[in-house]
Amino acid sequence: MQPEPVNILLVDDHPENLLALEALLEGLGQNLVRANSGPEALRCLLSQDFAVILLDVQMPGIDGFETAKLIRARPRSQLTPIIFLTAFSKTDTLVSKGYSLGAVDYLIKPLQPEILRSKVTVFVELFKKTAQVKQQAAELAVINQEIQTLNAELEQRVRERTLSLAQVAANLEQRNRELDQFAYVTSHDLKAPLRAIANLSEWIEEDLNDKLTEETRHQMNLLRGRVQRMTALIDGLLQYSRVGRLPSDVEWVSIETLLAEIIDSLAPPPQFTVEIAAGMPTFRTERLALQQVFANLLGNAFKHHHRADGRVQISSQDQGDYYEFAVSDDGPGIEPQFHGKVFGIFQTLEARDKTENTGIGLSLVKKIVEGKGGSIILDSQPGQG
Repeated sequence: MQPEPVNILLVDDHPENLLALEALLEGLGQNLVRANSGPEALRCLLSQDFAVILLDVQMPGIDGFETAKLIRARPRSQLTPIIFLTAFSKTDTLVSKGYSLGAVDYLIKPLQPEILRSKVTVFVELFKKTAQVKQQAAELAVINQEIQTLNAELEQRVRERTLSLAQVAANLEQRNRELDQFAYVTSHDLKAPLRAIANLSEWIEEDLNDKLTEETRHQMNLLRGRVQRMTALIDGLLQYSRVGRLPSDVEWVSIETLLAEIIDSLAPPPQFTVEIAAGMPTFRTERLALQQVFANLLGNAFKHHHRADGRVQISSQDQGDYYEFAVSDDGPGIEPQFHGKVFGIFQTLEARDKTENTGIGLSLVKKIVEGKGGSIILDSQPGQG
């Protein structure tokens, strides 16, 4: 089945330039939408979604920069990639202004056909794969709702027929196995288009190695970084969905040894200091669950610290029936009004463009700890860690 073509918006006040762009891009087999001014481009964006916008900088009335600003102000188009086209040589001032308005690249006229087509192709494929991921995510939500409905019906039947506890346990165990298998298969299907995007960007970079600018290489790296973030998000969701459903072996765990292994795997900056209090306990517990808790807490402390020479301290207290652990740092701290937010799934306090973060880690910690009958408390003030 032939994939549906996507829309590409061409914006230039000179008809001959629009014709030239169409001639260069018609071989891609996509829908090329023309606009001869900024206002006309904005009207097009009201009713259509675009994989990429090729926007001329020098236009009468509303120029390319002002048009880009208006595009970014609209929720529907604020993430649409914009490539600026200009007949002037690139200067630091123009480039900085373009990138500050959300441009992904800058091309100088006369355009080089191969470079133009390769850049546009990347965003066309990214648009298609993103749409595919969204569709699969929507299908997953529907299936998940169906599973919840089936589980509710099953529980009602159990109550109505007073099934034995052994039968109920057997049914739930089977459902958990099916749900885990479903989650695994679904995560694989969601990752497949992401791998294709990463591979495609690498192939383009290899094929056009000597023709790519530093800005383009940076954009390629940025693209792969977003793919890695989405992959981490899918893995995090899979871990989150498994908490409390899958059996885990109980074994003797040395907390001191476990922490050393986690710190080594996280590889904090060389100047970072991690202090583990003396007398860390050894007890029988689920090693994997405890490893996930400490790894996420320490990973957050390392990742969100504002200095490369930060300090993290880990201590424990024997409370008789349980152990109380504390992980503290001398980082930037968190405003009190955000304390409740940090444990919510997908919640982050920093822009994802600034720090790669899925927003799942602390919600996973809370779910594990509370699932074992424990509790987790945040004590933080700005500037005090």
